Amino acid sequence: MKLSNNKINNGYILKLSLFIIIAGLGLRIPISYIPPMSLEIMDDLKINHSTLGLITSLSPLCFFLFSPLTPYFEKKIGLYKTLIMTFIVAIFAYFLRSNSSVILLFVSTIMFGFAIALGNVALPSFFKRLGSSRIAILSSAYTASLYLGPAIATALTLPIKNIFDISWNKISLAWIVIPILSMLLILFFSNNKQVSVENKAIASNERYERLERAINPWVSIPCWIMAIYFSVLSFNFFIITAWFPELISSYGLSETNSAFYASLFPLIAIPFATLTSFYIYKIKQQKILFFINPIIFIIGILILVYGSNDLIPIAIAIMGIGAGICTGVAFLLPLLRFNNTANVTKANAMMQSMGYLIAFFGPLVSGYVHDLTGSWTIVLWICALTLSIQAILGIAIGKNEKYDQDELAS
Repeated sequence: MKLSNNKINNGYILKLSLFIIIAGLGLRIPISYIPPMSLEIMDDLKINHSTLGLITSLSPLCFFLFSPLTPYFEKKIGLYKTLIMTFIVAIFAYFLRSNSSVILLFVSTIMFGFAIALGNVALPSFFKRLGSSRIAILSSAYTASLYLGPAIATALTLPIKNIFDISWNKISLAWIVIPILSMLLILFFSNNKQVSVENKAIASNERYERLERAINPWVSIPCWIMAIYFSVLSFNFFIITAWFPELISSYGLSETNSAFYASLFPLIAIPFATLTSFYIYKIKQQKILFFINPIIFIIGILILVYGSNDLIPIAIAIMGIGAGICTGVAFLLPLLRFNNTANVTKANAMMQSMGYLIAFFGPLVSGYVHDLTGSWTIVLWICALTLSIQAILGIAIGKNEKYDQDELAS
């Protein structure tokens, strides 16, 4: 009988992991499939780098504005309905983006920003609540999806466009399948809530913990350090997402080859993000991982700036390793530092809100700097500077401890 229960639990965790991966893809593909077509979009809509950078920057700005709303929606309608709402909004956004219009591109980007902002915060709380006994496996699936999405979008957007001979705006009708599939999958969990005895015990104590151990992340110094650490990851992620294909093409590579090389960055990051998010729960000296990942990223940037064209794949691979490790620790900070699901949601909302506010300036500033200088070198140096700050913060935030203990709660 025990073996049977284990089989059921394993099957349930497998289905939950599949949902997390697909839902995670939906959190990144909308902001990742546009950059490979940036030159065509600018030519079609008659806009420059600064304007396209502004459009890209709308995503993190929306994350900043809408992430704090997630605890409100969770309280009012629950996690299931909150996630379903994000998928519905994303579906409508894809339909709007299928039109060649600057205004609709702006509007759809804001809608995607709303959906992704809520999903970024709600999804970790969702799988922590349903599968806390397998949190390492579920965290690995989540972090893998965060780079699998950009990799798939960057690598497949142009081939899909060329195979079907369609314009840049019609690509959205291909990617719309992701939120549709996510919505169908979450209906399974809303009707089949297989919660373990351990999770039931956690749920029964939820009201007590909300009252006795609730934290206010906005007045917590550790939470602010978490937010700044996360903001560096987001800042550089959105610069890479917005301009990496074009940045690589500035070395003399074709548009297709540049998109392929750009896709190597998230592909390399995936295994390192996955392994890091799995083993971080088993490592006592977590500080090492928090400190070393920005250093690795900086090394990759230096090779890209000073190396020959033959070293471009190596530079991208090293940058991907650093980014993967960083994702494996940064996105899981609320899960690592808080016991209570409510605290995880609140800390995650605050961390992502402030982090994405900083990230808002990434594509905007980098696009402006490129228009001003005609070079991507200064942009890469800006990334390196922020990473050096992140390395210092990693020493402070890397200590393996919980912040929602009674003496730290407020």
